[in-house]
Amino acid sequence: MNPARSLGPALFVGATALRQVWLFLLVPSLGGFLAGLLFRFKALAAA
Repeated sequence: MNPARSLGPALFVGATALRQVWLFLLVPSLGGFLAGLLFRFKALAAA
């Protein structure tokens, strides 16, 4: 998911798309944070 690809069209479409764009900004950040925690606690290993 590329947040820029979601945010750009949402600005042109308007209110409905802008109400949903938070999901495309939040979820990748949470995924990265979770992966960082798993790596730190040795649940994930470097490839």
